[in-house]
Amino acid sequence: MMFRNAIAAVSLMLLSLALSAQSQAQQVIIQCDSKAGEMNIRYRASVEPESPGVSDPSPGTQRIDFSSLVRPTVCPESGVCMITELKEAKLTCQLPGAIYGLTFKPVPGNSNRQGMCGGVISGTVEIKKNAQPFMPKTSFDTAMCSDKEDAVLEFIHIAVNKKSPELRWRKLP
Repeated sequence: MMFRNAIAAVSLMLLSLALSAQSQAQQVIIQCDSKAGEMNIRYRASVEPESPGVSDPSPGTQRIDFSSLVRPTVCPESGVCMITELKEAKLTCQLPGAIYGLTFKPVPGNSNRQGMCGGVISGTVEIKKNAQPFMPKTSFDTAMCSDKEDAVLEFIHIAVNKKSPELRWRKLP
């Protein structure tokens, strides 16, 4: 009887870890507005409430969930669940006079999805303008799953009339 309870407890713990892996997935929302000549990239945790205007899909809006860029995407019910592959997502945004190439890559907190910070997946973005470097590879969450005091890159604004992107960082408490 005790052995069955231990198995049930371990199964419940693994299930909660798998659920926490999904609930801690981070995502970016990319809004490419050719008419306005601007692009906005928002970074947020899926567990955060929707920002006004973000939940309504509009033309030119795309979402990337960083957890969808790691393999396996779902862990088996038993055994170790190691990340075996990291994918990348490439998008383009055409604004007047420029084509912006965006490359998003996941950054797992731990390659063992069931280990400490294994349920946390952040990411990076690199931006090119007309195939030339515009913004170097930048992490959205520089203190992911650590005790360091740092900041989260929560917003990137690009306008055709600006020479560089506007970055908005949120200081972590």
